[in-house]
Amino acid sequence: MVRKYHLNEVEAARAVRDSYLSKALAMDKDFVDHDTVEEWAEFIYDEINHESLLMM
Repeated sequence: MVRKYHLNEVEAARAVRDSYLSKALAMDKDFVDHDTVEEWAEFIYDEINHESLLMM
C-alpha cells in the first residue's frame, strides 16, 4: 500500500487495522481467503476511499 498507493506507513497500518480483513480475522481465527496480498491491498484501499463496498 505504501509503494502502490503512496500511503505512508502509519496510514497503511491504520487502513489494514481498520479493514474488513482485520475484522474477519478477529471474528474467525480460521478465516481463509484465496485472494492475493495485492488483491487485499486493493480491497482495503478501495474501502478506505469508499470507492466500492467489500461484500463477502
